[in-house]
Amino acid sequence: FAAGWVEVYGQMGNIQIINYNPNDYRSLPTNWDIVQDSNGHLYVGNRAVVLHYDGNEWNQIEVEPYLPIRSLAIDESGTVYVGAREELGYITKNEAGLHQYHSLMERLDSTLLDFQAIWKTHVIDSVVYYQSYERIIAWHQRSGQMTTIAPHSRFHYSYVVRDQLYVHDREYGVHQVVGDSLVLLPGGDFFADKLIYAIMPFGESDLLIATRSQLYHWSAEQPQELRQLPIDFGELYTTGRLYNGTVLSKVDR
Repeated sequence: FAAGWVEVYGQMGNIQIINYNPNDYRSLPTNWDIVQDSNGHLYVGNRAVVLHYDGNEWNQIEVEPYLPIRSLAIDESGTVYVGAREELGYITKNEAGLHQYHSLMERLDSTLLDFQAIWKTHVIDSVVYYQSYERIIAWHQRSGQMTTIAPHSRFHYSYVVRDQLYVHDREYGVHQVVGDSLVLLPGGDFFADKLIYAIMPFGESDLLIATRSQLYHWSAEQPQELRQLPIDFGELYTTGRLYNGTVLSKVDR
């Protein structure tokens, strides 16, 4: 994968891209997620391990041998939460300063072990949400309690905007997670037959919701009147498909 930055002076920019190939980080080429701690260290969800990069050296943190890591999240203390295939847990440093993985699977009831993969992991305050297609597993760290949120049909992906968790139900649309319940986002049923690949903040209280081929503006004041936004990417967007979206910086609107 690649890491880079852009320095902009007026309308001129200097772009530096650093590419890291599998020989550099000594693992498989597929990477699913990436997070950064307060020291600038990177944690990468790789096809086989969690990769750690401190700016000089790559290290590997094993979850299980050759277990695909699908999603990562990190809190202010630097704890990294890991969602993988048929596995979930977290990474901390031990007394020697070495990274150590802790599985949470033993805390789950046997009836909750049938998920295939944790596709999205989020942390909001002290609650960690591990989202699979089958359910959301919420780890309330203050109480130690593990709770679950079931879909009406089957989940797709989930997103956090302004500390609010949103999840897409494949047959019922976009929902907000309130406590351990699903609450349909006003106007969210519009997306019942569409797959969502990004939900991002727009202005102070609105949302941008992206499907494979369209981008919509959801207004908090008029939630039932979704506005499809024009996208001028030429053939890149009309012939291709959106995979993901993220906010890089605040933009004045």
